[in-house]
Parts: sequence; C-alpha cells; structure tokens
Amino acid sequence: MRFVLRLSSLVILLLFGCQSTSSPPPTPSPTPQEATLRAGASGAAGPLLDLVIPAYMTQAPHVTLRRESGDSALLLEAVASGRDHFALVALPPEGMWAMPVAVTGVAVVVHPSNPLRALTLAQLRSLFKGEITSWAQLGSFAQNVVVLSREDGSGIRRAFESQVMGEQRVTLTAAIMPQDTAVIEAVAATPGAIGYISSASIDQRVNVVAIEGVLPSSRSLADGSYPISTPIYFVSRGEPVGEARAFLQFLLSREGQTLIGQKYGRVK
Repeated sequence: MRFVLRLSSLVILLLFGCQSTSSPPPTPSPTPQEATLRAGASGAAGPLLDLVIPAYMTQAPHVTLRRESGDSALLLEAVASGRDHFALVALPPEGMWAMPVAVTGVAVVVHPSNPLRALTLAQLRSLFKGEITSWAQLGSFAQNVVVLSREDGSGIRRAFESQVMGEQRVTLTAAIMPQDTAVIEAVAATPGAIGYISSASIDQRVNVVAIEGVLPSSRSLADGSYPISTPIYFVSRGEPVGEARAFLQFLLSREGQTLIGQKYGRVK
C-alpha cells in the first residue's frame, strides 16, 4: 500500500513537472493595417515605379499605392501641400527632404532614317542653339533640323540645359513637348527631328545618338562616363516615416537596386 502511494505521488510530480517546462503557444504576428501611399512620378521616374512595384506589392500586400503623373515641378508642389506622401522626380528639390535612388541619362534621339550615330557636346549645343540648321552640315543626310525640347518644369530639361547649353539658350524655333512619349512620337514621325528624353524611356521607334562617344546605359550612368545625366530623387516634406520609409528602404535595398539597374544607373 505504501509502495502504491509513493508510485502515485511520483506520477503526479512527473505530470506537473512536464507541464511546468512546456513552452507557451506562440504569439501570432499582428496583421499589418491596410495603408495607402500617394506617390508622384515624373516622366523620367515612371519606368522606375513600373520596375519595382510588382516586387514590393508581393512583400507588402497591405499597401495600396496611388500614383500621380506630371512634370517634376507640379509633383513637388503636390508633396509640399501634403497631397502626395512622396514624389520621384528628376528635379532637385528646394526646402524638402530628398534622397537619390537612381540615375537617369538624358538620351538624345533622332529619326531612324538619320545616319548620324554620334555627336560631341559642342555639336549638340550648336544644333539646339539653331546654329546648325541642316543635317548636311554634319555630313549626315539632306534634311532640315527640327529641334524638339521639353516643357518648363521638366527635370530632364533642367539637366539638358545646365549640362549641354550652359549659359546658351535653346532656339526659339524649338517645338515644346509635354513628356517623353510626345518627344518619341514627334521624332519618329519627322525625319529631320532631334530631341532628348530620359534614357529609361527609350524605345525602338527612335535612334539614340552617342554623346562624346558614349551611349547611355546602366553601366555608363552608374560610373559617370555618360556626360548628360541626373539623379532620380525620392522627395518628401520631411524625413519619411511609416510605409513611405519602408518603400524608400526597398528602393535602396539590394533587391530594389537590382530591379532599378535594368533601366537606370544604380546608386548603391
């Protein structure tokens, strides 16, 4: 009898001992709250969003990104007013928080029938000043030069004017185009046309001209050998927080920069 009692006590002790050392059930991870990001993207930055959004949405399915397009100046106003959380633009901001996330080239494009394949910066400046009025003056074909420029407020125009024109003025006969797609369409339809676009917007309807012997590419933009380029800035009113900060961190991550490097120069 005494043996049975001792054995029962031992069983009870073992049962309680097992219960006291067992791990508590895992605490479930909190479900992220639904969030909406309002983002502006200039023409030069639009392809960047196209590259990164599918991968980011896989990582952050709780985030909805509402996208606004326009020229850099208008998008910066939207950020300053609080209408957008951030903007991706090629125009250096003033009085706002900014971080470069990519580099785009200012690609010079001509009609596919134009045999010209390379220009110096001096020749490019002369073309846009209106000093060279016929392609024959450059040993090309017998067509008059038709100059196409971009609208005021374009970051690509700002980069072109500062790095190519300097203190010189683009000819007043230049046709002003509202976006890269309009430049491409006009050049593709006009044998004598020359224009400039973000290198991320290049397509097969136009020919890209090498400048100082270099074509815009992810490598030549990253190493600085292509002579006309500008950063793409992530711009917000103050240092980004919350979902905007998480999106910026993704842009600067290895995965984000690998995606961006398909059409842009990387910054990391």
